[in-house]
Amino acid sequence: MRAKKIATALVIILLDLLICVPIWYANRKHAQDGINLNEPIYFVVDYSFFKDCDHTPEDTCLSDRLVIFTAGIDDWFNHFAEVSRPKAVIVFSVDDVPENAANTPIYLQIEDNGCIVEGSVRRACYMGGTPAKIIFDNPENIDVPTSAHEIGHALGLDHRPSDSIMSYRDRNIVQPIDIITLCEQNNTCPPHDTVWCKGSFYNSCRCPSTSFEASEEGRVCE
Repeated sequence: MRAKKIATALVIILLDLLICVPIWYANRKHAQDGINLNEPIYFVVDYSFFKDCDHTPEDTCLSDRLVIFTAGIDDWFNHFAEVSRPKAVIVFSVDDVPENAANTPIYLQIEDNGCIVEGSVRRACYMGGTPAKIIFDNPENIDVPTSAHEIGHALGLDHRPSDSIMSYRDRNIVQPIDIITLCEQNNTCPPHDTVWCKGSFYNSCRCPSTSFEASEEGRVCE
């Protein structure tokens, strides 16, 4: 009788392990796959990013595009305290990414019809995996809101219905809800500021109750 009870207990323990270990591993893998905001995030410029630069000096053409893309990065990371702000590094070869980098590098590409989602061509998209890519359908689609939107996907955020840079509706800047959502999902999130509706912090572009009206009225939101 005693041996039977021990055998039953062992079976229960084994069943618990069979259930719990895969869940633990999946959670651990998900954490590994996410971006660590305390470590540099490397963006690798693919040669395709020079597309249609034939008629202008290549360095000027490319630098203009990177200035725009960098503004999309800043739209996210400038919300964080300067001393602990996430660091984005733009390089021109994967060889410039340290072998022990905590985050998987993200390639920047331009590719005609490179973003076909559910049968429709998108102006830009984020493709996860190895390698991870942010793809623009053509150079004209490289703008700050589009860059910020795709960077949001790279940071792990999905689409939202409204009031967000991750919305299908045109939003021209990262909103408070975007930072809040990012930090709810990512436990490496550094200190950040989402107080834009009070006193000297008031910003009509960033306060949720007025941000959409500000963009509709065509105000410059920086």
